[in-house]
Amino acid sequence: MNRVKCAYVYRFYPTDEQKHMLARTFGCVRYTYNWALRLSIDTYQDTGKGLSYKELSAQLTVLKHQEDTPFCRRSPACPFSRACAT
Repeated sequence: MNRVKCAYVYRFYPTDEQKHMLARTFGCVRYTYNWALRLSIDTYQDTGKGLSYKELSAQLTVLKHQEDTPFCRRSPACPFSRACAT
């Protein structure tokens, strides 16, 4: 049976405001991912056990309310939860 392979290519042209929001969101996700990875590695090295999603999520809430990470509060929450899930 022959299957037709099909692909779609999309391109969008964000406004300057959207570019700024995307850059800020991606930067926050990158920061959060690296933070969660470091926390997981350190916890594993100290205790021999990893962190569950629930534990990382609780720590993320703490991170978002720290004074030195105000940029985390200005971005949408969904990308952060995905960064901790990986």
